[in-house]
Amino acid sequence: MRYAKQAVLPLITFIFFTTLTGCTAQSPEADKDNLTAGYNSLDSRQYDDAINRADTQLTKSDGGESSAEAFYLKGRAYEQREKANPTQAHSDLETAASYYQQALTLNPAPSLQGYIHASLGNVNYWRDDYINALQQFSVAYDLVDSPDLKSFILYRAGLCQQRVGQFDVADKSFQAVQERFPGTDAANRAREHQGFRSFSVRVATFSSAQAADMAMQTLRVTGLSDVERRDLPNGHSIVLVGPESTYTEALGMKTRVVTQYPDAIIIP
Repeated sequence: MRYAKQAVLPLITFIFFTTLTGCTAQSPEADKDNLTAGYNSLDSRQYDDAINRADTQLTKSDGGESSAEAFYLKGRAYEQREKANPTQAHSDLETAASYYQQALTLNPAPSLQGYIHASLGNVNYWRDDYINALQQFSVAYDLVDSPDLKSFILYRAGLCQQRVGQFDVADKSFQAVQERFPGTDAANRAREHQGFRSFSVRVATFSSAQAADMAMQTLRVTGLSDVERRDLPNGHSIVLVGPESTYTEALGMKTRVVTQYPDAIIIP
């Protein structure tokens, strides 16, 4: 059976695919076909069908590996489906987490456990619950076999450490990603996140320095004093606000500017 992991919100998106076999159930081939169809629906963004496939599996299973995987599939569908607004995003992430937790209560095989813990860590990450996300990623890293998935789990763990202020520990995690998985996308991202000891809000990117200066003046009128312009090699300029010593403070700063600049992001 194929397990896959995908982050769904617009900060970092990553997809991992692998093929695993040996799922146990009363009717192995029928279960395999049904769950495979569910994963295919997931890939084609037919999330309601994936949820229905998972429910079908749960109604005919009496627990065990196929039920655990059905809960996992259902959680994936809720995690990945499009969000109409922040309220739905919050609700779907909560629902996905509950299904992942139910899957874990069925004591699935270690291979599936790894994917479930990685998914649960990912949901916690998007809920800004970095401590619990880090715990889930730590468990998942030792259970999964896919190098691509392991590289991103370790990278995401570093982000969690960074966001709770463990900058030195985060740098060690980012260095480990580069040493263990050289040349990968995760390694490149990890290199870009090393060395930070504070957070800033990148308000926007402007086509010229003059446009950036005008934005800076507007921000200062609103009471923001720590505003900086950085010019890029392509002739564009970015405007930064900060730095802030904690990620929570940076979130507060982003809230102040996001209405006027909806593309504002926190760095790192």
